[in-house]
Amino acid sequence: VVLQKSFIIPKLSICEKADCLIDFSHIDNFGMIKDFCKTTSTPAVLATTGYDEETEKAVEELSKSVPVLRSANFSIGINVINLALKEVLPKLSDFDVEIVETHHNLKQDSPSGTAIKFAKTIKEVRPNSNFVYCRQGNGKRDVNDVGIFSIRGGSETGRHEIMFFGKEESIFITHTAQSKTVFAAGALRAAQWLIDKPNGLYDFDNCLR
Repeated sequence: VVLQKSFIIPKLSICEKADCLIDFSHIDNFGMIKDFCKTTSTPAVLATTGYDEETEKAVEELSKSVPVLRSANFSIGINVINLALKEVLPKLSDFDVEIVETHHNLKQDSPSGTAIKFAKTIKEVRPNSNFVYCRQGNGKRDVNDVGIFSIRGGSETGRHEIMFFGKEESIFITHTAQSKTVFAAGALRAAQWLIDKPNGLYDFDNCLR
C-alpha cells in the first residue's frame, strides 16, 4: 500500500492484507492510516513531514501496536550525511554550523523535515545549540547559534547544505536530490527492512545500520 502526493483521502478502503504501508501523503490522513494499520496489523513507513505535536504522540502510540519507521527524508545520501554528522561534529567543536534548505515553491512546511532532522542531530552532539530561523536584526552571532534558512522557488526537488565555519577554513556538505525517485527507492528499502521487525518506532538510521 503506497499513499502518495499531497492529497487527503476520506477513507482507506482496502480489503487485502498488505506487507507494509508507505505514506507520502498528508498529515491529515494520519488518523485513517493509524486505524488501518492497527486493525490489520500492518507495518508503516511514514514519509510525510509537518507533523504537529499531537500527531507525533499518535505515531508513538501506533508504534506500540505495529512496527513504524519514520523519517523526514528517505534519500540514502541524506541519511548517510546524518550518520556522518554524528562523527564529524565532535571533531569540529570550534566550528560554527549553519543549515540552508531549498525546495520547490509549493512546499508547505518550513523549515523542511530534513533540516529539522539535521538540527536534532546537531542538538544531540551540542546540547547548548540555539536554533535561529531566517536571521535578521542587529547583534553578533552567539557561539551556540545554529542558523536554519529556508528557500522556496521553482521546481527544485530538494537541496540541503550543512556549513561549518572555522578560523580561516570552511567545510560545506551539500546534497541535491535530482528527482523524487531517490525517496521512493529509500522508502521501499525501509519497508523491506521493517516488515519482520518487532513493534516499535524506528528511523532510517536503524535501516542503514
